[in-house]
Amino acid sequence: MRSRLPEMPSARAERFVKQYELTGDEAVYLSSDPATARYFEELTGQGIQPRTAMHWLTTQLIPAARERGQELDNSHVTPEKLGALLKMLGRDEINANAAREVVVFMFESNESPEEIVKNRGFVQVSDEAALETLIDKVLSEQPDAVADVRSGLEKAKGFLVGQVMKLSQGKANPKVVKELIEKRL
Repeated sequence: MRSRLPEMPSARAERFVKQYELTGDEAVYLSSDPATARYFEELTGQGIQPRTAMHWLTTQLIPAARERGQELDNSHVTPEKLGALLKMLGRDEINANAAREVVVFMFESNESPEEIVKNRGFVQVSDEAALETLIDKVLSEQPDAVADVRSGLEKAKGFLVGQVMKLSQGKANPKVVKELIEKRL
């Protein structure tokens, strides 16, 4: 008889803590609504890390769905679509800011995340040669920041990365930019 009953939220929360290594509060939040719990498990079933799935579900998807008066069960943003987007993010094909924008577009469109990224120009630039050109320009325009980095000021490095991001209109991969600046200076 017990095997035919649906899993109770408290038992699901306990399982989420053990199986996914979530905190008690995270597990209770995710397991309190069956649709949210199902969505979370469908994401992790696609190989999305539990913490990443929990974060994107609770900070991006659920608030965006509520804003639009939608439930997770009847949203355009299926677990498969969000999973595909998070995989692109994990492969550094897009950055987190672009991913957040793609989530918004996914609510308004039947396009796949890949199509949205391609069609709207969200692809992240990781090509070192292309980034070197941008870095050259920023370093030549910011001699004071270059001097600050060389004297050990970490904030100046962040400033330079930010300038490259600005020049690339947010499309440069900030991790690669930081590594290239560190090599240069």
